[in-house]
Amino acid sequence: MRTLRFLVAGILVCLCSFATAADRPTVGVVEFKNETNAYWFSGGVGWDLANMLTNELVGTGVFRVVERSMLESVLAEQNLA
Repeated sequence: MRTLRFLVAGILVCLCSFATAADRPTVGVVEFKNETNAYWFSGGVGWDLANMLTNELVGTGVFRVVERSMLESVLAEQNLA
């Protein structure tokens, strides 16, 4: 009977650890800026790079990606804390 209790307790601990591991970190991607004066980095390249990175992060399924329009509100909320 005692080993059954330990077995049930161990299974519950394992299940709880899987539930917390399912929480994904939240990230946001902003536009890349050219501070090198590279000639090829003009126009919408910064937004294109940000979009490609966003697509790759979402595709991994590891991260929860926040839209750029919501980044300012998230940053403002963090400054309040």
